[in-house]
This record gives sequence, structure tokens and C-alpha cells, in this order.
Amino acid sequence: MKKIEKILFKESEDLNNASNFVYDLAKILNLNVSWSKENIKEIELKKCFMRGVIRESVYVGVLQKYLVTELNKSDYFKDFNFFSKFYPMVHLSGDVSESSKYLHYDEAENTETCTCWMPLTHNDYEEISIFKFENSLIEYFNKILSRIKFFNIFSKKIKSKYGYAYIWSGKRLHKGNLNTSSKLSCAIQMKISKKELTKEQFKTISSKENFFEYNEIIRTEKSYLENYEKLKFFVKSLDNLHKKEFDAFNELIKKIKNLSFQNINQDYQEISFALSVYSQRMRSLYKKDSQNLFNFLCYDIASIILGSSNMVSYFRVREDIKFFFKKDYEIMRLKNIKEFKKVFL
Repeated sequence: MKKIEKILFKESEDLNNASNFVYDLAKILNLNVSWSKENIKEIELKKCFMRGVIRESVYVGVLQKYLVTELNKSDYFKDFNFFSKFYPMVHLSGDVSESSKYLHYDEAENTETCTCWMPLTHNDYEEISIFKFENSLIEYFNKILSRIKFFNIFSKKIKSKYGYAYIWSGKRLHKGNLNTSSKLSCAIQMKISKKELTKEQFKTISSKENFFEYNEIIRTEKSYLENYEKLKFFVKSLDNLHKKEFDAFNELIKKIKNLSFQNINQDYQEISFALSVYSQRMRSLYKKDSQNLFNFLCYDIASIILGSSNMVSYFRVREDIKFFFKKDYEIMRLKNIKEFKKVFL
């Protein structure tokens, strides 16, 4: 795919419902539309909770069903047999934590993929930068180009049109830009692939009516707020765990499993995704402190226990075992998340 494709979403009422839902959640959580370094952990937790709720909402389910149906009509995508669950992104005004310094690409493991990106909000800034060129030479040097900021000058900033989904090759270098507007922005992204996605929840495109399950019921403001407060308390409980309390990895698993079901009693997929993304966000902000890294490991374990909504948590846990429980890692050779659950859950 040498150019960016666009799909017009014709059901404007469904898209507007999703957009209004985003703004309603921000209001319920009292999330300031302007980003600040102060209370950054709480700000990120609110954003991650929103992302989990949006991802599992019927509004996103309707959008995905429409887009996958449209993709099925295209000859170009006839060999792209799999699609992932949508991954929401929430960017506050001036949100430095969300703007990328470097270009990156989405394709991994030599599996040909495309990225489908769609804004849920009316945005007043250029959200994405796309590398101007795509060819075999660029693809060969992708890893190098994605590590040097200089190559940003060869990218073009894209201002999206509300109501359109944008599709580009998974090999195409791109990055998210700083939200320079005065409003919160939100977009969703899914991968379309020729092979099964090892780090994503996926469905098969060719099977009719083969879609993800979503929350059909839109809950009350009180319910969303209560769920966020439960998540907030749960994270504090995980933060109180320390490596010195655990001699073996299975002891940590048992402790987190008990804490998980003491604190969370519903909407597991929403919370699972929120915890996984929160671990990712915190890792990017606190890279060197051992205690923080241990807490982030706990978030990922809890995410797997509550639903494995974001498969990337498993891969992070597998790496963290090397650092915190080296003897256990040498004994275990867990090839996938199914083996992990079988042994520990």
C-alpha cells in the first residue's frame, strides 16, 4: 500500500454517539482538558480508565462492524484475514506524554499489516505525521530511521476529517503529534493483518458476523465514577506490594489474584485494559526505579488475571520475571499466555 486510503463512515449518528460518549466520560471523571505534569499519575489513570470503557463500549463496536464490512468489499484487503480490537487513544490539550518524538511503524514479526485509524472527536490540529516515502529501501532502514529525530523532516502532517477512517501500510513510518488545540481529542486504531496477531486480540474478517463482544448497556454516571474509584484504590493496593515480600513468582500471583477479586467485581475487560495501558504509560515515565518497575509488573499481572484485554501485558510480564524472579524464569519456558494461565491462574 503506497498511499493512505480513506473510508467514509456514513452512519453519522453512530459516530456522533461515540464522540459524545468520550466527552461525557471526561466530564464524569472531572478530567481537565489541559494536560499538566502535576498529579500526572492520576491524570494518566483517568485517561486509561476512559480508554478501557471506550474500547468495550457498544459505540466502538458499531463503528468496527461498519468498517470491517466495508473492508470486506475491497479487493485490496481480500488477503487480510484478521483484524484486532480497536485501541483507543486520548490526548489532552498540550499532552506531552502522548506526542511522539520519533517515527515508528506498526508491522512486526514479518506479518504484513495495515493500520486503520479513525478520530472520534472533531480535532483542530494536525494529529498524525506520516513519512512521505514508502519503498523497499525505506523499509530496510526502518529501524534506524525510527531512532533518529532528524528524519521527522521527511514526514507530512495530516489533519484528519471527522467521519473518515484512514488506512496505511504497517510498514509506513508515522507518529502522533502534540495536541495544540484547546480541546481533548480521541481516536481509535486497529490492525488488519494477513496472519494471526500474536500480541492483539483478533477476529477473522472473512467470517460473517464474527465480531468482538461489547457492553451493550451504557451505565449511569454514578456507576462509571464508582468503577474508576475502585480502580484507583486497587492501583494503590498494588503499589503497596514490595519485592522483598515474595520469594517466588507464584506467591506474587496468588497475592495479586486475591487483591484483584477483592477490589474488582465487574467490567473486567475495561479494568484489564486500563491496567495494561497504565503500566505502559508509567513505564515510559519512570524507567529506572526498581520499586516502580515492580509495581508496573503487578499492574500487568492484574490485567492478565482480570481478562487479558491487552495481550502485550503478557510479554512485559515474561521479561520482568527475568529481572525479579530469575530462578523462576529459568525453570519456566512459557511460550504464550495460555501456558501462563494454565500454570498460574
